[in-house]
Amino acid sequence: MIGGFRLALGGMSGGRLALTVPLAFRLLLLAFGLMLAFALLAISPGGLRGVLIPANGIALAICLISLIGASYRESWIFDREQDNLTSLIGILAIRRRRSWTLSQLARVEVGQFIRGRPYARSDLKPGLFVRPMLTLSLHTKEGSVLRLELYSFSQRFRIRQYAQRIAAYCGISFLDLSVDSE
Repeated sequence: MIGGFRLALGGMSGGRLALTVPLAFRLLLLAFGLMLAFALLAISPGGLRGVLIPANGIALAICLISLIGASYRESWIFDREQDNLTSLIGILAIRRRRSWTLSQLARVEVGQFIRGRPYARSDLKPGLFVRPMLTLSLHTKEGSVLRLELYSFSQRFRIRQYAQRIAAYCGISFLDLSVDSE
């Protein structure tokens, strides 16, 4: 996920659980994109034709990126009643949908790695040049790994809560491989 915003875990209708892009983040991007578009139209002497000039290129690009970001959807939906896990990623109608059965899942895992390093040593502590990242992933009984999201080390308590909640909901085990796991 971009800009420090990460997928958030929450309940849905029908007793489902979803790890998804926060609505507040999407609304913030939409508001920013619409305000920028309105500002460009308001200051343009020639209406829409006056907006589409090379001098407005950067502002138009930022506006477009904000509006596309607002329409971006990434979600992992856990449905115990239907025994289904659905991944939905994409923009507007261009989406990729994949599904698994919850009975295929073996465990939820919180893993750790150091960016730019092939392996994470346990004696490395977070610092300016050592930035550990945590991964929230699902492991299937067949050995596949579904990486749900990357989180910064500072969000380790939140990611553990998410992992424990997903494991309890799905009835599978939870494994914490981060350095300071208790």
